[in-house]
Amino acid sequence: MYILAGIQAPVLPILIFLLLLIVGIVCLCLYFVRKRTVFRIDYAGGNIGFDLRWITMEESENFQKVLRMCKDLDEQKAKQNENAAVNANSGNNTFSSVPDELRKYNELFTQGIITKEEFEAKKKQLLGL
Repeated sequence: MYILAGIQAPVLPILIFLLLLIVGIVCLCLYFVRKRTVFRIDYAGGNIGFDLRWITMEESENFQKVLRMCKDLDEQKAKQNENAAVNANSGNNTFSSVPDELRKYNELFTQGIITKEEFEAKKKQLLGL
């Protein structure tokens, strides 16, 4: 048997094992004591996490409501922009819609719904004459 720092060699592995066991138990206890309740909210720009030790559930729910309102407003603006773009494009495509409009007014004229004068006036308006 070897003596190392006044301790017999077979006892040293047992002491190292006990020391590691104690350190492990202390780390486990610290983990459970400091364990945080965190939840995550995903939104269009990414996500955000909340530590419930610092905020209340009511505050986090209010934040979620504000995020939803912002998302809804953003979607509404996107729809408005899309509709504005469609309307702008339809105004630029007068060449393709003029023949259709003329056909429509000609059909109304042949059915007797509008007079020849109304048809001629609309035709001049559409053709820019």
